[in-house]
Formats: sequence, C-alpha cells, structure tokens
Amino acid sequence: MVNRRTRVRDRRRESKKREHCNTTSQFDYSVGLLIDVIRRDRETVNTDLEAFPIMTKMLLQWLYFGMEYDRKVLEPILRPYLNNLFNSLHEHGWCATSWKKRQQIYISEMQSLSTFCKSVITQEVSPANGIVDRLSQGWCWAENMTRMIERSGNCLRLIFFLGDREIKYNLTFAANKGLSSFSTWSKARTVNTIARRKRINSRASELYDFLTRLQETSGGNRVI
Repeated sequence: MVNRRTRVRDRRRESKKREHCNTTSQFDYSVGLLIDVIRRDRETVNTDLEAFPIMTKMLLQWLYFGMEYDRKVLEPILRPYLNNLFNSLHEHGWCATSWKKRQQIYISEMQSLSTFCKSVITQEVSPANGIVDRLSQGWCWAENMTRMIERSGNCLRLIFFLGDREIKYNLTFAANKGLSSFSTWSKARTVNTIARRKRINSRASELYDFLTRLQETSGGNRVI
C-alpha cells in the first residue's frame, strides 16, 4: 500500500515536471517566433532607436502585437503586464508636469555649470567669484560645491581640461589667497542662505499649487 502511494506521488511529480518543461519550451518557441517577425520587419530595422521615446513606442507596439499574435502562450503573460503598466501610468499621470519641470531645471543647471567652466577657462571670472555669483542666482550646483568645501576641510580641488592642458584650482573660504579663494567666508555663507531660502519658497509654492489642483479635481470622476 505504501509503495503504491509512493509510485503515485512520483508519477504526479514527473507529470508536473514534464508540464513545466512543455510550458517553458512553448514560451521560448513563441518568443523566438516573435523575435523573428521583428527582425524581418523593415520599418523596425530602419528605425533609429537611439532616442528613448522612439524606442519605448516601438517596444510597446511589439508587445501589444505579441499579445494579439499569440493568444495561447504570450497573451496570458503580456496582457496583465500591459494592463498594469497602463493603469500605473494613468494613475500617476498627474506628476508628468512635475517631471518635465524637473527636467528643465536639470538642463538649466547643466547650462549654468557649463557657462561657469567656460568663464573660468577664459579667465573672465575667478572660480571663487564665479561660484558666489551663481549662489546669488540660486543654482544648486554652486551650493553643493560650497558644501563640499565645508565637508572637505575648507578646500576643494577643481580641475578644468582644456585640450591637452589642465587648469587646477584649490577652492577655499580663506580670505586674500588669490583667484581660488572666496572674498570672505561671511559673504559666501550669506549668499548661500539667501539662495536656499529662495529655493525652499519655490518648492513650497510648487507643492501648494499641486495640492490646490488635486483638491479641485478630487470631486470629479476618475476614468481609467
């Protein structure tokens, strides 16, 4: 009796293993067919996928195609994933404006930093005075530099690459030490505090505007 139960249990395990192997092989086969179809598609082959939006759009198109192309194997896997993806994007679509705004801020920060580097290389401004000026304008990268100077013992080494040459500066908060130093510690600290207050007020205003829009739309029906 015990041997019979053992044999039945072993057969069930072997059956489950074969079923799992068959399912895996069917999935691999379906994915292989889909990849072959994509490789033979001229539009996809000739499309420049370096741009992230174009690549994302093309990928989504083929995922939906695979869901419709193979309803037996790929659809049960792709449909829940694509539905969750759509619902998540729709649910969090309210922050798309905030993402775009942060992207614009990032681009502006990089442009400001680039202008600063060019000004230092061409000796239009000293590194210390350039950072103080950018602090007064509220640029985050300038504030981060002053924090790095504080954390590193009042000294930060900057290296600018100009072709095959290197221009090096040791930024400090000590007074009267040439182009690499801030005019006074108190000036940099005061400007830093003012810039931080401006940025905090800007963030508070942005949060208030979002909460106001959220309150205005909370009474409406949400369509997903």
